Amino acid sequence: MKKISWGTGIVITLGIFLAVNIIVVIFAFSEDVHLVTDDYYAKELKYQDVIDMKNNSAQLLTPLTIIINGSREVTVKYPVQMDSVEISGSVHFYRPDHPSFDFTVPVKRDSNNEQLISSDKIIPGYWKVAVEWTDGKLKYFNEEKLMVQ
Repeated sequence: MKKISWGTGIVITLGIFLAVNIIVVIFAFSEDVHLVTDDYYAKELKYQDVIDMKNNSAQLLTPLTIIINGSREVTVKYPVQMDSVEISGSVHFYRPDHPSFDFTVPVKRDSNNEQLISSDKIIPGYWKVAVEWTDGKLKYFNEEKLMVQ
């Protein structure tokens, strides 16, 4: 068997190193990388408003709760203090791993101060549900993390 000279060994080592680097670069560029939202930086500047809305929510006597009833049903229970007040807002369903599954529904509560959201858009997996609502005077914000089976 013939020995490999130093020069040949160095060339082979550098060739393998370059091939591995090229493979890593190709893999890195083929990965789908996306921000949480398309207008991330604009939303970041307005985040103080979200902090204020969260503080307003924390001052309520009973918190807003979000419960999974079935595989595709979510119930939003609004605070008791909101019983006699007209409220409006939105419930945003956010899927971190697939932004194409995100959807928003308007706040529409029933006589029990609850909102049942049943949708075939709610597929199994990890969801963030953000509820933003107002009573005409103050704005409120709650966010829950759900695992839908």
